[in-house]
Amino acid sequence: VVLKEGGLMKVDIIENFFPSAKKVMYYVETAVMLLYAGFLLYVSWGTLDMVAAQRSPNMGISMSFVYGSLAVMSILMIIYLIVQIVEKKKQGDS
Repeated sequence: VVLKEGGLMKVDIIENFFPSAKKVMYYVETAVMLLYAGFLLYVSWGTLDMVAAQRSPNMGISMSFVYGSLAVMSILMIIYLIVQIVEKKKQGDS
């Protein structure tokens, strides 16, 4: 929700000193978020292999389902960020 509304915490000192850099900073910020989401996907995918044999004590389900939510969230975040970049490019071109 925060990502969708553009409310992520950021340091906007560069934008304050150089207002013309706002457009470039959007792409830099988005690239950093893509790298972070990619890192989360990489780490969570490795974790899935380690916890595949573990079972939840209370529910008896594989812990892969629990830790898999992080991988799914990372994939969705990457898709959303790519869509945002494409939409921003279309707005800038027209």
